[in-house]
Amino acid sequence: MSVTADRVELNRRTGAARAAGNVKTTYNDLKPQPGGAMLAGGEPIHVTGNSATANRGTGVAQYSQARLWQGANIVEAPTLTFDKTRRSLQAQANQTGRVTSVFVMPQRNGKISPVNVTSNQLNYVDSERKAVFKGNVILRGDDFTMDADTVNVLLANRGAGGTNSSGRIFVSACATTPANSSHLTST
Repeated sequence: MSVTADRVELNRRTGAARAAGNVKTTYNDLKPQPGGAMLAGGEPIHVTGNSATANRGTGVAQYSQARLWQGANIVEAPTLTFDKTRRSLQAQANQTGRVTSVFVMPQRNGKISPVNVTSNQLNYVDSERKAVFKGNVILRGDDFTMDADTVNVLLANRGAGGTNSSGRIFVSACATTPANSSHLTST
């Protein structure tokens, strides 16, 4: 892992770190996780933000005004917590912004298209391959828009043919809200 920032404070005794100003972190010591999806690749995971706190012992880091990406998958949020050990993340909106995510989805014609998700909260654990978006969720693809209180996005297992040559993944999404409160528009 490498970290750069305007200011970095390390506590060698506890393994705690704080960084402020133009924080850039690269987790480049990752091994591929064949049972995972969004964060399962061996390629580096990058995170940028205004500030960060981290603990080497737990492998957990929390970022403010953050952007996390690995390959084509992107998550941006006012607050983002990444657990390197569990390959999980939690993202939370606040009064300054919402959680936004971009996945890519292979179309029937073989073309790749982006799927954008905006929400108030995201919880993702790579071993479960399920991204749970909550709070005023809007999911947009090339030919559809879905809005709901909660949307579960199920991702393909990278080790089970869930990737193409670019490592892009996406399987399906289902709204888990009362029937009267979800809306799907196909274009």
